[in-house]
Parts: sequence; C-alpha cells; structure tokens
Amino acid sequence: FHPLVWIDLITNAAKNEVFSPIDIGTQDPFAIDICCAVLRAFQWPRSKLSHSPDAVRDYFHSDMTAYLLKMFAVFVCPSNTASIEPSLRILLVFAEFLMSRLRLGKQANTAAWQSTGPLFHVIMSYSELVNTRCYAMGPRSLEVLINFMFDRYNSNHYSSVYASFIITRCIFEGYLSIFEHHSNSRIEASVLQEHIKYLHTPNILFNVCSILAIGPYGLDDEDCRKRIRRDILLLVRIQQDAPTWDDCRYRLEQLLEEDGMGFFYQQARIDGIRRVPLSAEGIAYHRSHIHFAIETLNAFFSGTLDDEPENDSVDRLVAIPDDSPISQTQATWRVHLHRLLPWHGRREAGDHDAAEGV
Repeated sequence: FHPLVWIDLITNAAKNEVFSPIDIGTQDPFAIDICCAVLRAFQWPRSKLSHSPDAVRDYFHSDMTAYLLKMFAVFVCPSNTASIEPSLRILLVFAEFLMSRLRLGKQANTAAWQSTGPLFHVIMSYSELVNTRCYAMGPRSLEVLINFMFDRYNSNHYSSVYASFIITRCIFEGYLSIFEHHSNSRIEASVLQEHIKYLHTPNILFNVCSILAIGPYGLDDEDCRKRIRRDILLLVRIQQDAPTWDDCRYRLEQLLEEDGMGFFYQQARIDGIRRVPLSAEGIAYHRSHIHFAIETLNAFFSGTLDDEPENDSVDRLVAIPDDSPISQTQATWRVHLHRLLPWHGRREAGDHDAAEGV
C-alpha cells in the first residue's frame, strides 16, 4: 500500500478502538504483534521515507505515536512523559511492556513471536512501496491520495503539486490505465462498469478532459497536439454515447471565454511564498490546446474525424471496433500501460522522457 493508504487504515483502526489501552497482564498477542512490527520499523533510516510528503512522515511520527502511547499507557512512567523525543518514549514503553511479558514465563510462548513473521515481510515490502508512483496505484489508493492532497494543500512541500498540472494529469492517466489493468486481472464486468460510470459523471469527466486537453509538458507543439488527440480519443471511445459528453464539450468551450482567474489561475506556480500566475502567452498557449481538443471531439461526434495519421502507430492502435466498453478498454488502454506502467512491456522511445519527467 501507498503510505497514504496506511494513514487511512490506521485512522479507521483508531476510530474502531483498535488502539484501546491494554491491561498490564494482557495475554492478547496483538500487543506483541504491533510492538514487534513497530520495533522493526525503527531499524529503517529516515531516508527510507524521503520521497513521501513531509505531511505523511509527520503523521507517522505524531499521530501514530499518540495512538501507541494511549494503547500502552499502563507502561508509561512519569519520568518519560515530558522532555523525551516521542520515538525514544515509544522505545522505553515497549521495553517496559516486553520485560513484563518475560516475567509471565510459559504464557509468552514462541508462537506469538513466530506469528509476527508475516508482519515483518509486510512492513519491509511497504518500505519498498513508499516510492510507488501515482499511476501504479489502485483506484482506492488514488482516491485517498487525492483527498489527502486537497485536505492538506497548504502543508509544507505541497506547493509543487499545485505548481502545474503534471501530477494531476499523471493521476488521471493512471486512473484511466486501471481499466486495462483490471481487465487483465479478470475483474468482474460489473466492477469495471462502476469505474466507467464514475468516470462519466459530469464533473469528473470535465475535469479529466480539461486536464488532458492541456497536454503534456516538455514536448513541442506538434507532438503535444498528437498526444492530446490520442488521449482525448482514448477517453471518448470508452463510452462515446454517455449523455455527459454534450455537457463536457460545452464546459470546455466555456474555458476559452475565461479571463484567467478560474481554470488557468489554478495552474500558477509557487516561488517561495509568492504565487506566479501563468503569463498571457502561457494562457493563450493552453487555450489553443483546449480549442484543438474541442475540435477533435466535435469531429469525432460529427463523424468527420480525419483518418489516423500515417507513421503514428499509437493512433493506429486506437482505431479498434466499438463492440463494448469492456472489450474496447482491453485494447485501447494497452498503449497507456506501455507508457505509464514500468512493468508492462517496453515503453515507446518517444514517451520515455515524458514518463520520466512525470
């Protein structure tokens, strides 16, 4: 799991009183399990979490510490409650707890310790997953990540998330690529249909389409338009008869009439404490891409879309029979997986730099 998913799990556990205070003579193996798991985590250098947001690290070092101190409150001595670092305080409390377990003789059998083996593997695997990229996460993990970002938008080191739409675009593309990933996993068709239904709700469809219409960063205008065309067609062919497409196209046209204080204002970058908005040239550049996306959609729905360009294998892959949303996603999203998921075959040479930049 991504660290933000762990936060959600831990928070729910606290609400369900999983961390309720234990008795001094408890024989519940859960106390030993969590004690051993956390002690194992203390062996990692702090740099192991260097790529996760500071807000995530702060959570583990504050909220989780509070939960554990509450759980092991009976072992908290007055001498270690004031000026001691929280992590050291936890170590002292665990030492008190483990020594009390040693005095229980046969009650502290080896089975309780052996049962922690799977926990060690989980935690060590988790340490490797901290660096998992957004687009490799499942839909529930993505939802937690997005909610966490927006709930803590003013936290330290979060300005970079709002400096551009790169991360947001990456998340959207990753969410769309999940269709193919789930199909390969033989997920039930009803579950896939729920994803498609969610994607085609009015606000979600407009948000996804508007971000894709901006186009990727770091490409020249011609290549950027090719990518926009491809992404928009991949999106619209999932369920082209969805009634929300008319509203989406209308709202995209409204973006062209904005004065820059809405959609384009959100793309400002942060320089220290100063907000640097897009320049007039930057807004004009993005508007031209949105206009191109609208033209692509209009041509698609009117049946006047040009044939896919020659020498563009990506666009040719998009042109597939429109039998059903499920069979279609199994084919169309393959190209997204090659570009976004490292383990899904070889990425196209032209997409390598763009993927690395994200």
